Amino acid sequence: MTYYTSFLPWSLLSSTFCLLTLGEPVFAQIVPDNSLGNEQSVVTSVNSQLEQITGGATRGSALFHSFLEFNINEGNAAYFVNPIAIETIFSRVTGNNPSEILGTLGVLGEADLYLINPNGILFGPNAQLDIKGSFVASTANSLVLPNGIDFSATNPQTPPLLEIDADVSIGLVFEGGPPGDIVNAGSLAVGEDLQLVAGNLDLQGELVAGNNLVLLAEDTVKIRDSEVEPFSAVAGSNFLVQGNQGIDILALNHPQAAFQSGGNLIMMSDGIISGDARFISGGNFLLLNLAGEPGEFVSYYDPIISSVGDVVLGDYTGVALKIESMGSIQTGDITITGPDTILADGSDPDIDILKSSPALIIRAGLEELQNAPTVYWNDFTGNVSSEWSSQKTNITPEGNRSFLGQLDNSSTVSLQLSDLPAHNQATISFDLFIIRSWDGNEPDIWELSIPGGPKLLRTTFSNVDFPVPSSPKPQSYPSQYSPASITNQPARTGTVENNSLGYNFFFGSIQQRKAVDSVYHFSFPFAHSDSSLQFDFSASKSRAPISDESWGLDNVNVSVEPVAPSDLIPSLSNPNLTFPGSVSPGTITTGRISTPGGPIILEATSDITTNGLIRSQGGDIDISNRSGDINLRANIISDGGEITLNSREEILVAAGVTVDATNQSGKGDGGDINITGRSLLMNEEARFRTRVIGNNQGGSINVATSESFTILGSASVNSDSSGLFATNDGSGAPGKIVVKTPELLLQGRARIITSTFAGGDAGEIMIDVARLRVEDGARISALTSVPVAIPGDGKGGELTVIASELVEVRGTSDDEILPSAISTGSLRNGDAGNLTIDTPRLFVLDGGVVNTSTLEAGKGGNLTIQNARLVEVSGASKNGRIASTISTDTTGRDPAGNLTINTDRLVVRDGGIVSASTLGKGEGGDLIVNAPVIELRGSGSNGFASGLYAQAFAGGNGGELIVNTQGLTIQDSARITVSASQTPNIQTDQILRLLNAFPGISSPTIPNQVTGNAGNIRVTADSILLNNQGAIIAQTESSEGGNIDLFVSCLLLLRNNSQISTTAGTAQAGGNGGNITIDAPKGFIIAFPGEDSDITANAFEGNGGRVNISTQAIFGLEFRDRTTSLSDITASSEQGLAGEVNINLTVETEPEQGLTSQPNEPVEVELIEGCQIGRGRESAQYSYIGEGGSGETADTPVSPWLPLPNSEPDSESAASGETGNLVRC
Repeated sequence: MTYYTSFLPWSLLSSTFCLLTLGEPVFAQIVPDNSLGNEQSVVTSVNSQLEQITGGATRGSALFHSFLEFNINEGNAAYFVNPIAIETIFSRVTGNNPSEILGTLGVLGEADLYLINPNGILFGPNAQLDIKGSFVASTANSLVLPNGIDFSATNPQTPPLLEIDADVSIGLVFEGGPPGDIVNAGSLAVGEDLQLVAGNLDLQGELVAGNNLVLLAEDTVKIRDSEVEPFSAVAGSNFLVQGNQGIDILALNHPQAAFQSGGNLIMMSDGIISGDARFISGGNFLLLNLAGEPGEFVSYYDPIISSVGDVVLGDYTGVALKIESMGSIQTGDITITGPDTILADGSDPDIDILKSSPALIIRAGLEELQNAPTVYWNDFTGNVSSEWSSQKTNITPEGNRSFLGQLDNSSTVSLQLSDLPAHNQATISFDLFIIRSWDGNEPDIWELSIPGGPKLLRTTFSNVDFPVPSSPKPQSYPSQYSPASITNQPARTGTVENNSLGYNFFFGSIQQRKAVDSVYHFSFPFAHSDSSLQFDFSASKSRAPISDESWGLDNVNVSVEPVAPSDLIPSLSNPNLTFPGSVSPGTITTGRISTPGGPIILEATSDITTNGLIRSQGGDIDISNRSGDINLRANIISDGGEITLNSREEILVAAGVTVDATNQSGKGDGGDINITGRSLLMNEEARFRTRVIGNNQGGSINVATSESFTILGSASVNSDSSGLFATNDGSGAPGKIVVKTPELLLQGRARIITSTFAGGDAGEIMIDVARLRVEDGARISALTSVPVAIPGDGKGGELTVIASELVEVRGTSDDEILPSAISTGSLRNGDAGNLTIDTPRLFVLDGGVVNTSTLEAGKGGNLTIQNARLVEVSGASKNGRIASTISTDTTGRDPAGNLTINTDRLVVRDGGIVSASTLGKGEGGDLIVNAPVIELRGSGSNGFASGLYAQAFAGGNGGELIVNTQGLTIQDSARITVSASQTPNIQTDQILRLLNAFPGISSPTIPNQVTGNAGNIRVTADSILLNNQGAIIAQTESSEGGNIDLFVSCLLLLRNNSQISTTAGTAQAGGNGGNITIDAPKGFIIAFPGEDSDITANAFEGNGGRVNISTQAIFGLEFRDRTTSLSDITASSEQGLAGEVNINLTVETEPEQGLTSQPNEPVEVELIEGCQIGRGRESAQYSYIGEGGSGETADTPVSPWLPLPNSEPDSESAASGETGNLVRC
């Protein structure tokens, strides 16, 4: 196998290996071999601890050394001399022993250094590098140089006399026997690239590269640390960890992130990548297999990933995981197994979530990282480093903890940093020791400042008596802390509580612990963007220094908040990365995610795409972004936790996706589902669902979008419904559904439903929109369906629709079985909820339905339509079997709800129905219409008449039908009726059809005998026009006829076979005729004699009813004892007693005077002032017009009624055609 390197990640070519462990320690020093002939290496002892290496073979800018043994003892150092013009030094070990570097290895110059030993290389605990350039350590057999030159350690030969350009890629060749390993326990730091390449890597200690850092093993990379010696690996640029068969990292003791890179941080393996550590990448963070595809990742203790660029990983299994990125995030399947119990207190802002629950936190597109890249850190266990102005270190009295000090209170120590990456904020944190402090009578001043910048800390020190009498000195504390505080009293509680890193300190016996050393942990963020930074630490006293007080520093950490990703971030040319599609900054793409109860948090600034099941067994799930879309392509289940989707753009729910917050165990409350965004689109069979199980609280569903919410349902009757579902299958409190959006559209098998199937109530539905459209068989419903055997009444939920512009319910399903509907209903037991629609325009068209209904035992809900300017009910389904309907109907034994319509204008045409009827033993509800203009016109293609209905089809009595209007037009077979009939019609058929739409529901059978009585009709109007078989009817087939009361202030006009009837026994059966009262004391009643328009209160077997009329005049109607082909007023009975007709003319003239003769010229008759209709404001007038403009005598037939000017139409009406031929009286 050959690896090529130019101090960037290499491409893998070929080879096979086996594992070789290091043998026993070898104590021979550096011994040159004879493979270079006269150019062999020379080792010179400068003193007992220092050796210099000279000689070697020079080829161009390259220098070659060859050794039989290469070892450096502890405390010793060996330096390669760097001749002028030499840029790279190649060294090989040709003997049979591994190399042990226990001291310092360096280069006296700027050259890069290669060291290859196929037998293995060990860096001991005190090993160090003093190399300003790059260093490559490898157990490869040979180096492949340009032009194919092979510099081999297993087949050593003298390099040919050719000039070699060491700037191009150099290959590392592994062949033959098993390669050796590289073991590190030291501190390896170089100014440029650092690369360790072997069969296995076993690493501890510290690795620092000013540029690229590469750790590559043919088999496994293993990394470990301890509390005493935490592991740290830092790269100024790109960082590659590659273990072809596996990567095994357990490095949790570093107070900051153990792995940090200024550029890309890449981990590659075809085996499992086990990463128990913190990772911070200044570029992209990539976990890949060797083919460049997302790789498998596990972590058993503590994984946190922070990246300035993108994050890519494959499947993950392990404890609570946090990923934050200023770029995008792509993951495979994620399985969380438990909480992260290793996190130190205060080490991460999300520590409480990660430690307490099996959480997943993914945040992309951040403006700043919570775990910023560290640019400097020192725990002072080794060299202080040249950045400090003081090199003095000490150890705590009993804890053996190293720190920078011990310094007196008049000293200033500076930390100087340079070549910082681009940033906009810096943070310094450190532990401050005040040792054996005594402050006397003067304040001790301690200060941290930035020259030319802010003072970050200025504090005095005080003390307080320690409760242990034998304590030699009291502790001191900064003035920012209050010793009087119970919860925050550092001077008394000591270092355990004050030091977030958790160190303990002792003096003497355990009884005197915490008595000597005070340690305070500080952290200061501040604005900063320069490439260099200096900190001054100082202490002073206003008078002479106090000899027994000193201070020290530990765990000094400086981090910077990088700027957003840019083209300045290094990018990889190798390996070639393969991702599923292109990504944008700030995106998150996930596979399956599973936690046993912890929260799942996905936060991004751009698109979020979920490609696999997301499930938390009781934890909250929060998916949010600040721009871009949220794409849900798989189910989300929280098992009782709250689910939140929050986007400033569109939320897209793919076909078949279910979002469910139900507590499936039934042992706790359900979670809420909260959705906010610019728009929400749910495709076919997509569902948001909550459910009550047992005696628990059900979750609610809340949707709020700034533009639109669309639910698309499948056209197939065999597919599942899509939409929002809040179900109560228990006895607990229900959840509700709340939707707030400008535009709400439901199509096909789309649903918004709350329901109860047990003793508990159903939740309410609240729709607050500008425009609501329910189309093609879609439905919004609040239902109750409680079996008789289940205790509890199980009330249906309230349904409220507030639409500031319009509500439109249109059409049916493609098979014309299910109508589009807004409804509440009781399907078995339990009362139905009320339905309220508040909108200026309501359209129920082409078979759409707005209704409340009760099927068996429960009461029907009330239906109220209010604040409308126009309500239109028009047409039927294409096959004519479902009429457009607004209704409150019952088929059960309990009463139907009342139906109230308050609008400026009501239009019911082409077979539309407004109904409050009973099909069972229950009483029919009342139907109340308050509208200045009412137009009932025509019939549907099925022949069913448009109109207002309050009928009885079984044992229940019909309800009251009350109309209050200025102008009422009933024409072209339309009607107002409270009839009782045993003959099912389209109305009964579609009620049963609607009820049959619910699973497990069987429709009742309409009885073949009607015992219920017709209801009553009460109309108060300025004018009423009945034309072309228009009718007001309170008839029955075999029961008591209903009553009709008409209060008319201006005109009652009957034309062309119209009728007002309370006839009973239309099936030639019993029942007394109902009464008709027409109260028009200041108005007129007009019909045309030959048009057969009748006012009847007849009966067949029963008695005729009573007709009471009070009016100024009646034209064209005549009282007769039975109906004829003329226009009649009758109250007869075929077999019973005739009824009564009482006419009271309120004008003191003989009727014959106006009927005997009409002049040839039209005569304008001045009627009473204020008698008006419709929207006219003129004084009431009536014009008699004869045939062709003249009438000879009273016997001369008059012409048909001429159309008068239409009332002003509502320009926003969806109705077509005329608005009615209304007379202006």
